[in-house]
Amino acid sequence: VSQSRYFSQLVKLMADTVTEQSGEKISQKKMQIALDTVITAIQQTIVEGKAVRIDGFGNFEPKVYKATTKRNPRDQSQTVEVPERRYPKFKPCAAFKNAVKDAIV
Repeated sequence: VSQSRYFSQLVKLMADTVTEQSGEKISQKKMQIALDTVITAIQQTIVEGKAVRIDGFGNFEPKVYKATTKRNPRDQSQTVEVPERRYPKFKPCAAFKNAVKDAIV
C-alpha cells in the first residue's frame, strides 16, 4: 500500500472527525491543505534549528551528528571521514506512548 493512500486515509479520518466534533462540514480538500500547512511549518521550524512541541503528542527537534572519522568496516586499516549529518528527531509524550501501549489491537 502506497504512502499516499495512507495519507489520504488520514485526511479523510481527520475531515470526518472535525466535521463530527464541530458540527460543520469540512471538505477533504480543505483538510489536506491544513495538514500540508502544519507539516510544512514543522519542517521549516526544524530546518531553522528550532524544536516543535505539540501538547498531547510529542516533540520534534533537530538532531546534529558532528563530523567524525571512522574505520572502514571492510578494511580496518583505512579511515573514512563521515560528514556532519542533520535529521529530525521525534519523541512522543507520555500520554501518546500510553495510549499506544494500552491500545487493543
